[in-house]
Amino acid sequence: MRNNPKLAGKRAGKARFFGPYSRFAVYPMHTRFEDLHWVVSDADTLDQFGLPDVVIFGTEAEAIAHARKRAAEAEAAEPFDID
Repeated sequence: MRNNPKLAGKRAGKARFFGPYSRFAVYPMHTRFEDLHWVVSDADTLDQFGLPDVVIFGTEAEAIAHARKRAAEAEAAEPFDID
């Protein structure tokens, strides 16, 4: 996969999903610079604007490791009672 600076800010490929209910998405993003950035998006955690929380990494391996770690934490969390 190659970066195209003319497409900066757009996705460079399909997302891979991790965790319960595919909560975490990992996908490449075109940048103005030489390399792609890798984004991990958390569908269940929102930022101050009401958008899914994202973390940006320089390599795919770092992004996948982060997504797998967060997915394991989400699966290990005890469910809460609604009563």
